[in-house]
Amino acid sequence: MKLLRHWPQRLHLVLISRSNPPWPLANLRARGQVVEIRTRDLRFMPEEVATFLDKVLATPLSRSALAFLDQRLEGWIAGLRLVTLSLGAGANAESELTSLSAPTSRLPTIW
Repeated sequence: MKLLRHWPQRLHLVLISRSNPPWPLANLRARGQVVEIRTRDLRFMPEEVATFLDKVLATPLSRSALAFLDQRLEGWIAGLRLVTLSLGAGANAESELTSLSAPTSRLPTIW
């Protein structure tokens, strides 16, 4: 905490955490001394998901398939990439995705 009260001008601290640190973040925000990158900043938006999948898959997916992936993977590019690797470059990606979304699929338990 002493470091936070006597912050050197040239110091840049990068902290990566799954939870907020026990620091006075509101004060740091008010003074413009903190930049936060949250989950919502990292996720792909539905349009970005569609663009990515259009570039990677041989045939475009339907809106319902895109909505399913968006709901299930929440825009995480690593999950999208793993799904595309699982689907392969075949022309029947839509039917393969249907099998991944089946109740016995491992996709829901992984993500």
